[in-house]
Amino acid sequence: MAKSSKDIQLSELKDLISQLNTTIKNLNETISQKQQENDNLKAEMAWLKQKLFG
Repeated sequence: MAKSSKDIQLSELKDLISQLNTTIKNLNETISQKQQENDNLKAEMAWLKQKLFG
């Protein structure tokens, strides 16, 4: 039985939503990694300031 155009569109939209959810998950992971990296750099900078200026 052939799918109607609405069924095809619904399937395509479901695929798009799945892809977008994957993209969001990956971006959230990247943000988390960058936040951790930023925190590490701030801590390193504070340590260097302490060593330099006492």
